[in-house]
Amino acid sequence: MKNNTIYILDSYGLIYRSYYAFISRPLVNEKGENVSAIYGFFSNFLSLLQKNEVNYVVAAFDSRTPTFRHEMYPEYKATRQKTPEDLHGQVPIIEEILTALGVTTIRQDGFEADDLIATVARQCKEAKRECRILSGDKDLMQLVDDTTFMMKSDKSGGWETIDAQGVISEWGVPPELMLDMLSLVGDKADNVPGISGVGEKTAKKLLDEYGTLDKILENASNISGSIGKKIQNGIEEAKFSRELIKLRNDINLGTSLDSYSFEVPDFVSATRLLYRYGVPAIAKRYMTTAKKYGIDISEIQILDTSSSSLDSSKTKSEPSQKSTEKPSVFYPEESLPENVQLKKNDGKYSAITSEKDLVI
Repeated sequence: MKNNTIYILDSYGLIYRSYYAFISRPLVNEKGENVSAIYGFFSNFLSLLQKNEVNYVVAAFDSRTPTFRHEMYPEYKATRQKTPEDLHGQVPIIEEILTALGVTTIRQDGFEADDLIATVARQCKEAKRECRILSGDKDLMQLVDDTTFMMKSDKSGGWETIDAQGVISEWGVPPELMLDMLSLVGDKADNVPGISGVGEKTAKKLLDEYGTLDKILENASNISGSIGKKIQNGIEEAKFSRELIKLRNDINLGTSLDSYSFEVPDFVSATRLLYRYGVPAIAKRYMTTAKKYGIDISEIQILDTSSSSLDSSKTKSEPSQKSTEKPSVFYPEESLPENVQLKKNDGKYSAITSEKDLVI
């Protein structure tokens, strides 16, 4: 019996992580174009294919327009820096290659990818099918249950599965309390207020004692000391933060779970594009993986870099490291995606997330 697990890609999360993993030494193709995100993203995806039986997969992307959260709160994510141009330009390429490979992509105006992921997770639960979300985003941990799991790439070259116990180990609370936890502490990266002065340790202590956010707020006047005053002064902020962080799971996606079938990937088309955009090392690895799917790669002329269908100037070598070129801009830690950490020396930021953190 084939595995009917749905693998859900948090596309932007994986793209950003791939890009920033190489921030100190960007990967470039022979045109000098940054291809770090393309390289890292498809290296990670290939690892997934090699180490798991993937028969169903869907890639979720954020809305191109402001979301309902921006309508609720114009300052939502307002503190984030603009996406670097050389990263922004790689996003449509990654989506193009995913589509060519045969991966269904989903996007809805007005909603974030997290809401689409929550909707697919709900559909899986109703269908009694397991789903696995490829992401390190803490907001998605509120979805983890007996049918929904998260997967994060690890340094050993595999993927770590996060279940309910994994959420508890990382945050000290079960998945069903993650929304309450995040509503208390807020989120600087998304400019979600939370209750000023309440951190993770305090939030966990309060949840351990009172059980839920609602119970904490109901007992605000009974909580002594400065923490009690902070809770009393932050009741509305906590409630509002909960509305911002809570994921919508009722989006009309216009797709079915079976429409995410990935049983016959089009490695030929995907490889052609990987060569075209200057990442031949990954292209060759995808051709090798094609054997797993019963594809006779001896008939795939795309592997011949002298073929007239290829621009040979783009396929002479894999992306090179810009070892002597320093990035022109570093971004403050709170503006970066999950799992991207920076350190500061002499007033300047430098990345400490390295390419070793990627499965490549």
